[in-house]
Amino acid sequence: GEGTLGSFVDLDGLESNWGYANGAALNRKQAMAQVPAPYRLGSDGPPVAVLTSSITASSGEAIAVAFRGRPATRSFGQPTRGLSTSNQMFFLPDKAAINLTTAVFADRTGLRYPDGIVPDEIIEDTSQTSIPAPARTWLLGQSDCRR
Repeated sequence: GEGTLGSFVDLDGLESNWGYANGAALNRKQAMAQVPAPYRLGSDGPPVAVLTSSITASSGEAIAVAFRGRPATRSFGQPTRGLSTSNQMFFLPDKAAINLTTAVFADRTGLRYPDGIVPDEIIEDTSQTSIPAPARTWLLGQSDCRR
């Protein structure tokens, strides 16, 4: 969907929203990347199963956060790596630099994820290459997936 999908929240609680609109990835309503012809789904709001594991990290966690709070969405797998943060480079007087975490991800409802994302349903064995059975069962139970 379009609109605000999440935000960066700093130590003072200040939020910097990010989202999607008309083919553009937005940060503070400014297009950061855009595709000329965005893909259009065949139906609005189809069911989505989000799969995560311990190797889901950083920008992968941002994608998982973008789906949190979305209707017809459920996550499956293992907790993510815990790098759900925004970092900023600071230059020191000796010209060295340090990259520090300055904010954490928050979902569209405002829930923050300083330690990563725990899926709705834990799946012990995430080594398989196909869709895990619980995710497949959930998807097939959704009316939009039975057409």
